[in-house]
Amino acid sequence: MRDFSENSLSVLRKLVDRYNSHFGELKSASVVLSPVSVILLGDHTHYNDGISISAAVDKFTAVAVKKRNDDAVYVVAGNQKEPINVFSEEFFEKIGSFELRFVRKMVQMLRSANKITSGFDCAIESNIPRCVGLGFYTSLLVGMINALNSTFKLGMKDEEVIEYSRKTEVELIGKISNKSHHFTVSKGKENRLFFFDLRNENFTTHTLPNDKYRLVICDTEKLIENVEDTCNERITECEVGAKGLRLYIWGITNLRDVELNFLEKHVHMIPKRVYQRCLYNVKERVRVENAMKAWKKKDYELLGQQMFESHESLAADYDLSSPQLDFLVEQAKKIDGVLGAKMVSCTPKRSIISLVESDKVDKFIAALQSEYKAKFNSKFTPHVFNFNEGVKQVSYKDLVLSL
Repeated sequence: MRDFSENSLSVLRKLVDRYNSHFGELKSASVVLSPVSVILLGDHTHYNDGISISAAVDKFTAVAVKKRNDDAVYVVAGNQKEPINVFSEEFFEKIGSFELRFVRKMVQMLRSANKITSGFDCAIESNIPRCVGLGFYTSLLVGMINALNSTFKLGMKDEEVIEYSRKTEVELIGKISNKSHHFTVSKGKENRLFFFDLRNENFTTHTLPNDKYRLVICDTEKLIENVEDTCNERITECEVGAKGLRLYIWGITNLRDVELNFLEKHVHMIPKRVYQRCLYNVKERVRVENAMKAWKKKDYELLGQQMFESHESLAADYDLSSPQLDFLVEQAKKIDGVLGAKMVSCTPKRSIISLVESDKVDKFIAALQSEYKAKFNSKFTPHVFNFNEGVKQVSYKDLVLSL
């Protein structure tokens, strides 16, 4: 029998209840459990063929899909009380659920590729906090297409699953979509970090000391206005920088091809703001390289230091931070058991992510909460994550035995 964590069991219980309530017994449906991924280092380098360090963690999207005899696609997700056909007029009246939009777009792509020709019933549950970043979307998309792959016996390999999930995401949120998330959710290994090279799509996984560390996200609950517009603005600024630098060196495709010493020599050749965006991107690539060297030497403190430096650069060079996030990261440096901390990028809620020794997580949260309360007269919401494996099919037998 498959072992499930309490976090996965909680979302699966809700999925079973929701599916049974609307579509009958779940026994003949395909069920998929898809973790969320988080980026530890390498934020915003993905649109420059960068490199990143990420991890799949134990918050999930659970999806159940059963084929229909017609072409209707009924989905129940989020706060919906009843299923909605995503190809009906009702969809346009209740478009508030992002799950409905994402499922509709994915089905349109699969139908245009002649992958699926009939409809299906679908229930979706999630316990992923919104503060994690773009992995929130990817968890749904990878889980959804794996469920469809099983239901319709499409025979798609991981690479094709990733292709369609990423294509759907790009259609809906644009260039800020990060392929690192799709690979991590699809191919992540339990208790391992995931190193990904976006230029050649090579990846390696790296073992963590067993149960020694946890990831903690502190969500200030402060909303960021127009976060996707801001992130897309950074993409444009980096493209402008790369275009300008091509005047001085042949063969630059994007900032992946720019070395730090070359960039610093040409500081006056591009606008100051553009230079700062380029500086962050080039330095972040170096930080990821340094972190991987440190990890191989089991120098975890040096790896954590790269996270602290990444935050400083996101704040100073990329202008994405806030006083609250800067304060939390600075205070985290002073707390015993914290290896590293930085802001979470591309999230609508201002948050930081910290790598913390497992047996010191409670003290870390309490100490940081106290300092934050004293400074801002407010509290943050903590979320503690374990490292997890990638997306998995769940058999009905395992569901029955576990639930």
